[in-house]
Amino acid sequence: MKTSSNRPQYKILFLGTQMALAGAQNVLTSQATWFHEKGYDVTIAYFYDKQELEAIWRSKYPFKIINLHAWNARKSGPYNFITLCVGMVKLFNLMRANKYDLIETFTSHSNILGLPVAWLTGIPVRIGSHHGKIEDSASWLLRLHGKIINSGIAICLIAVSNQVKEYAVSHERVKEKKVKVILNGIELPNKATSEKSRRMDILNELGLNTDNKLILSVGRLTRQKGQSYLVDAIPYVVEKFPSATFVFAGDGYLLSDLEKKSKKLKIESNLHFIGLRTDIADLLIAADIFVLPSLSEGLPISLLEAMSVGLPVVATQVGGIEDVIENEIGGLVIPPKNFPSLATAIIRLLENPDEAEKMGRIGREQVYSRYTVGQMCQSYEDLFLHFLSETIPHDEI
Repeated sequence: MKTSSNRPQYKILFLGTQMALAGAQNVLTSQATWFHEKGYDVTIAYFYDKQELEAIWRSKYPFKIINLHAWNARKSGPYNFITLCVGMVKLFNLMRANKYDLIETFTSHSNILGLPVAWLTGIPVRIGSHHGKIEDSASWLLRLHGKIINSGIAICLIAVSNQVKEYAVSHERVKEKKVKVILNGIELPNKATSEKSRRMDILNELGLNTDNKLILSVGRLTRQKGQSYLVDAIPYVVEKFPSATFVFAGDGYLLSDLEKKSKKLKIESNLHFIGLRTDIADLLIAADIFVLPSLSEGLPISLLEAMSVGLPVVATQVGGIEDVIENEIGGLVIPPKNFPSLATAIIRLLENPDEAEKMGRIGREQVYSRYTVGQMCQSYEDLFLHFLSETIPHDEI
């Protein structure tokens, strides 16, 4: 089949581990949308729906979305072993029936599970992607991931930052020649609604006013994301700025512990846990400062989104963050696991609003020039077409 541009209409399968509101999933759906709009025949599939998003995504996106129902986080190990086996059979049948030209898998788990099945069913172009270290990954899992990528099962591995590439090479023993770096990108902000109106709506929801300085952190509430260190920093900030209000958007297993810590530190009135949100764009508009206290990252989408609206940012020196932010220029980069440095950086931005505004402006320009979905997906398309032209004879298309 041909597209209107006389280019072959390749069939692409994007395979993720879980349907969730998170960075890798954001990249997956952004790619799928871009390639669909370019005329490719796109399908996305997930092993399971973690946050009950299937119906929402089916109504939102124009391409095929498949939930393999291969896991249930609320069930026990034996149940999930059987469920996963059934899901793998579904995945095998899906690939065999649809004869995809290319598959891209997201995260180590979907690389390990999906790429061998793609190889068995004869998908000619098999590409894994790496979005950073997965929390508490077992050493055997890292070794297995490296062996699959190094074998003929995978054609290449895409790393979302140079630091992720270094991690894959040094910790997973992936051959350097098999890793390509393509930086993450985001959809640029939609200014259809008044920013002032959006800010006031969020402030009103939280019971705040324009006198409050809103410091926002977005991410899963897990050890890897480092919010515990940010909670430890809050008393030092509110000592100087009593009206400073911290908002954590996200959910995770550390919620109860973080709530208990906030009560122990007597900062409950300065810290709001607002759970999973679909209006992150509005939260960013309402915020004065964005903080990313992570212990490890790939190239975080939430950071790019914050910078795209001109927010001054404080982020830890992990993953690809230093590629995005030049310290003291586009934001403040501090050591991980260091709550005094977090407090000092936040206080500095609150005390120096002109400097903070300048950092935000520079950060915004950086995102617009290097980190858009269009730039990211064009790099993926160039790589895809390179491998497709090598593996699929033109007369077979």
